[in-house]
Amino acid sequence: MDINALHRQVCTEKFSHIMLADDYSADNHGSEKHGGETTDTANNDAWQIAHTYYEFLRGEPAPAPRVVMLGYEIGSVVSHQRDTVIEEIAQPMEQQGIAAADMEPRCQEILRQLGLEKFAHAHPAQLSGGQTRRMLVASFLAACPDVIIACEPAAGLDPDSAQSVLAALRNFAVSGAGMVLCLDYQRSADREQFRLPRLQPGAIVAEWSGIRARRHTPKRRWWQFAKNTNPAREFSSAPVDLQARAGAVCWLRGDNGAGKTTLLRQLAGLSEDTGSGTNPHNSTPTVSLALQDPAAQVLDASASAMLDDDKLRDIITDTTAHASPELTGDTHPLDLSPSQLRLLQVAAVIAQRRQMVLLDEPDVGLTPADRRRLHALLHECLSGGAAVIMTCHDPSLLQDVATYAEVTEAKIGRSSG
Repeated sequence: MDINALHRQVCTEKFSHIMLADDYSADNHGSEKHGGETTDTANNDAWQIAHTYYEFLRGEPAPAPRVVMLGYEIGSVVSHQRDTVIEEIAQPMEQQGIAAADMEPRCQEILRQLGLEKFAHAHPAQLSGGQTRRMLVASFLAACPDVIIACEPAAGLDPDSAQSVLAALRNFAVSGAGMVLCLDYQRSADREQFRLPRLQPGAIVAEWSGIRARRHTPKRRWWQFAKNTNPAREFSSAPVDLQARAGAVCWLRGDNGAGKTTLLRQLAGLSEDTGSGTNPHNSTPTVSLALQDPAAQVLDASASAMLDDDKLRDIITDTTAHASPELTGDTHPLDLSPSQLRLLQVAAVIAQRRQMVLLDEPDVGLTPADRRRLHALLHECLSGGAAVIMTCHDPSLLQDVATYAEVTEAKIGRSSG
């Protein structure tokens, strides 16, 4: 992509929402923007384009513009230095020396725009992944940078949250506060692109009737001398029925903050038990979990060490076209692009060959080409007899899965907390 042309477009439009092509030929014909020409496939990566443009802006003659970039690694960007959401949002304004009397009304207005006003005094660590992403957008808006670059700003968000984020970014640009570049993927409606054999579902591996996602106030440990000034609140989701069937996918859906991630962690045994009698089967299935943040599961110093499965490695490197040598060599996983790291994480989890595989938003951050490789991974996982429970805010992903596997839905709602 011509970065100079991109810069001229951003400066002219103030709010630029560029859609990168996602058709079956994307691997061969690359990306395109509205009215633009297709380019090389290596540029069909929102993160790579955003990073290149960021470096371009940082290299501008002094004074260089103040630039922030909204990527996918939201957890590493939150400061973790404030006890409330509104204080986290106000931190950039503090650094600019803005008076407290001016900060609070602006922060309250930004929270209202993003639907976070009721979380103003919650601890940032209590937010869901989608709520944390909105908090980060709020922090960027409060900082009033010259340019905001956003990779898939609605990634991992429910429809209402996605709409509020895009509206807030557009209002920021239209008001003249700064310029905004949003990079998104145009999803293909061609279901014939996968050509994966249809799988037949097998036996029920596990099922739960009326299970709830629960998060209790953590107990104060002996080494925690200082009392938490903003303790976590009790949380409970509405009850939901879940069924894990071999060779099939259960789509666990719900709004941001409904408790999907909390429930997956419970099923994986990472938090308190789901309760007695929740699984009527005599044997407990073996479980593996792909966390929402793939960086949290990096334990090896190289991509090749993280995935010890030749068949799955062939799938994610796609040696037949546009191979990814970074995924087979000594590249550190954290040096991969977000799309490559996500694909590597999912492959490593599937490689454990457990009876039940839990995937928390496995599509976030994937390029169109890697999204197709994700389907190949899922097909391999399901054909091996695993049951998959997956969270996802993009219905088109599950529509694609339904072309080769049975998909059932389980909707979870927020009950209290």
